[in-house]
Amino acid sequence: MIKVYISGALTGIKKAAEIKAFYEAIGSLCNDLGLQAYVPHLYTDPINNPEISPQLVFENDKQQVSRSDLVIAYLGSFSFGVGMELAYAETNDIPIILLYEEGKNISRFPRGIPTVIAEIEFNSYEDALSKLKNVLVQKVINQIENKPHHRPNWDEYFLMLAKLAATRSTCLAFPVGAVIVKDRQVVATGYNGSPSGSVHCTAQGFCYPGLSSCDASQSLPSRAIHAEANAIAQAAKHGISTAGGSIYVTLEPCIYCLKLIISSGIREVFYESVFNSGDKAKVRDSFVSEGIVTIKQIQLSEATAKMAAIYLLNPTSVTKNYLADISSFSTFVT
Repeated sequence: MIKVYISGALTGIKKAAEIKAFYEAIGSLCNDLGLQAYVPHLYTDPINNPEISPQLVFENDKQQVSRSDLVIAYLGSFSFGVGMELAYAETNDIPIILLYEEGKNISRFPRGIPTVIAEIEFNSYEDALSKLKNVLVQKVINQIENKPHHRPNWDEYFLMLAKLAATRSTCLAFPVGAVIVKDRQVVATGYNGSPSGSVHCTAQGFCYPGLSSCDASQSLPSRAIHAEANAIAQAAKHGISTAGGSIYVTLEPCIYCLKLIISSGIREVFYESVFNSGDKAKVRDSFVSEGIVTIKQIQLSEATAKMAAIYLLNPTSVTKNYLADISSFSTFVT
């Protein structure tokens, strides 16, 4: 079910009971339309729940905003909290609907947030609810129903697996992940870090005593095995041929790894971020010109990245309609 966060001032507001009833009416409207509304004051109201610490309120509301698929914000009363919630929604690419009274002088800052999908000016609470319902039905729910399912292409699929492999990295410099593929099947994965059985740099907090990372010394060699080398070693360890395969890496292979890749029979390299430059790039290009390897930079599309985030942050094996709903909201602003 699509989650909606209702944002509005609570502290020091005039006609508090009336304003809170308005927030609750917005929540009820969303629920009536099949959405799941979260109205903060029903859980963390500073008057009704004075025992709840500011830290707990912050963590709870921040989590609720981040888990929402839409934020509806009332700007009729000044509030630092509402501003922070809108900023957090924008950071997480969450669509926003703004509500405020006709003729009211509203700051252009929140109105300029890129993820704002609608502004509603109203002359009464009843008018606000009526206009909000139209926006939710016409601009949101209808788009959900007509939104086609997004499916990543093969390059995106394997790059995402490489990015997941990188989360296992134990290198203090930067994480790198690699995936070797043959006939669209994964045959080995790898990430950069110290040799198997050796203490992890991330565990001890340093590569060598006195050094924060391997890059901090011009003389000591890195303790890490690169992701590509680890993937090739894993394949060799289990007797799997890499000849004729492809490798997907989050960082362009260094020249040493590229030579290893070529010698292991891998003929295609797909990478996300550039690494080689200068003379190293010339060596790389010489291998390409000889026709012994092809190298291509690829990126995840925004739609694929958002879809992946939805699958990672929510239960995956649920009804297709549920994932389609949250996908539509999360990609609504693109």
